[in-house]
Amino acid sequence: MARKKARPSWVREVRLDILALFTIAVGVVALSGSWGAVGRALRFVFRSLAGAWGFVLPLFLIGTGLFVLVYRRRPHLLHPRFVGGLFLFLSLLLFSHLEILRDLREEGGLKLAILTATWKRLLLDAQGETVAIGGGMVGAALATLFVYLFGGVGAYLMDGLLFLAGLLLLLGTSLRKVWSSLREGAVRAGAFLARLTRGLALRLGGAARLVRAGFRRGSSAGAGEE
Repeated sequence: MARKKARPSWVREVRLDILALFTIAVGVVALSGSWGAVGRALRFVFRSLAGAWGFVLPLFLIGTGLFVLVYRRRPHLLHPRFVGGLFLFLSLLLFSHLEILRDLREEGGLKLAILTATWKRLLLDAQGETVAIGGGMVGAALATLFVYLFGGVGAYLMDGLLFLAGLLLLLGTSLRKVWSSLREGAVRAGAFLARLTRGLALRLGGAARLVRAGFRRGSSAGAGEE
């Protein structure tokens, strides 16, 4: 059986270039939001997904395209730093939607679901009206899930934990390392303040001695003139 002929390297290079340029183009058009029907449609899609944070998605596409152009490879989507950035983004969407959750409930009462109320707000936003859309449909889904599982206060707590986990993954560190760094920083700051205090005390003491010596010389000179 004949072996498949390997594709030339330049074909793979061109494919990467086309993929990167297309990704960048989609991000730029979506970020503009007003370049024809495609720009308006992409803007609506991204704002529907991420609400007020919809501008982050086109920026991500542009960054991904630039990454492919520079490093000549596709990004590793399961990299810890990428997962950490995703956690941070989801925590922002959740927090944004938790902030408008009370208004959504007042609009919908007990008969209208949070997702439905959010979708209606997104349609009003697409028509040019000024309404708070929170974290979009993704934020609405997360808010619905977290409030159902953990309640109102618990949802904020879990959102904080999600943000912390994302931050640790993004920075490539752990709570133990962060605590050690903070402790070392506090020790160094304390030592610096102690040295600064001693230096100021010595200078103030020297200045006080000079002032007293000046007063003494002045008193001696006055007594000699008399």
